[in-house]
Amino acid sequence: MKKMLLIVDPQNDFITGALAVDGAREAMDSLAEYIRATDGMYSIRVVTADSHPCDHMSFIENGGRWVSHCVAGTPGAAIWDALLKALDETSGKTVFLKKGIMRDTEEYSIFKNGYAAGVIRRIVEKEGIDTIDLCGIAGDICVLDTLTDGRKLLGKDIFNVLTDFSPSIDGGKALMNAISRQ
Repeated sequence: MKKMLLIVDPQNDFITGALAVDGAREAMDSLAEYIRATDGMYSIRVVTADSHPCDHMSFIENGGRWVSHCVAGTPGAAIWDALLKALDETSGKTVFLKKGIMRDTEEYSIFKNGYAAGVIRRIVEKEGIDTIDLCGIAGDICVLDTLTDGRKLLGKDIFNVLTDFSPSIDGGKALMNAISRQ
């Protein structure tokens, strides 16, 4: 069995910054420990990240619904340090993919970004991945959309959601609902 770990948006702005999700710090610190404890279990790890231009359409000041967050090159857009250290200290390749890079495009799901979706599809095919363990922030938004789009692209049976590492704004209701519909 070949597995991929797909971590959605473990970024400072979603953990302690502009759009901090309750429980995100604890969940990402626990995920770092999980990565150490499962060293060698994953053929590859993929980490997604919002990388918005400063005038992104999702920001309130530009008519969107969110405060400015994960602006490319800012500390808020950086990957959580404890997680980076765990990925660096364990075996296996890690691929980093950006989303939300175009001013006028919303990409909650990494699969909405054509380039990134292609990279993931090629990895799955080349590596013979049969299970993708999915987690990240926020469970009810970007993780949920990634799960929904990923099921359409790669099939519903390949995904396993690690809910302990997927803190949600809604307390996990929407993500659990989607998992139960699998």
